[in-house]
Amino acid sequence: MRKFCSKCKQWKDMEEFYQRRRSIRGKSLCKACENETVKKYREANKEKINEKGKRWREKNKDKVKEWNKRYYEENKEKILEYQKRYCEEHAEEIAEYQKKYREENKEALKEKRSKYEEENKERLREYRRNYYREYNRRKREERKKNVL
Repeated sequence: MRKFCSKCKQWKDMEEFYQRRRSIRGKSLCKACENETVKKYREANKEKINEKGKRWREKNKDKVKEWNKRYYEENKEKILEYQKRYCEEHAEEIAEYQKKYREENKEALKEKRSKYEEENKERLREYRRNYYREYNRRKREERKKNVL
C-alpha cells in the first residue's frame, strides 16, 4: 500500500511513514520529512527544549536517579573502560587541572584535611601503627636475607 507525503509531494510505501496512535493511516509526512522537520524545530527551539527537560528532571529527580543507577548497573564495564581510556588519553590535562585546583584552594583543602584528621584521630593512629609495623617487619626480613 502506498501513501502521499504532503511535504516532499511523493508517493511512498506505508513503511516509510511513522504510525500515529489515533489514526489508522499514520502521519502525513514520510519519515525523512518528519525527521527533517523535527531537527529544524529542535535547532530553532534549543533553549526552550533544554529548559523543559531541566524542569522535568527537577520534578522527577527520583526517576532520573533510578534510571541513572539502572544504566550504570547494566553498563558498568563499558563505563569503567571509557573512564580508564579517558584518563589515559587526558592524563596531562587532568594533572594540570588538579594542580591548578590545589593551588587555588590551598586554604580550603588544608581546613578540610585538618577537620578530617581531627574527626578520625583514632582511625589514623591505628592505620599508621599497622603501616609502620608492616614496614618494620619487611625491613627485618630483608636484613635477615642479606645476612644469610
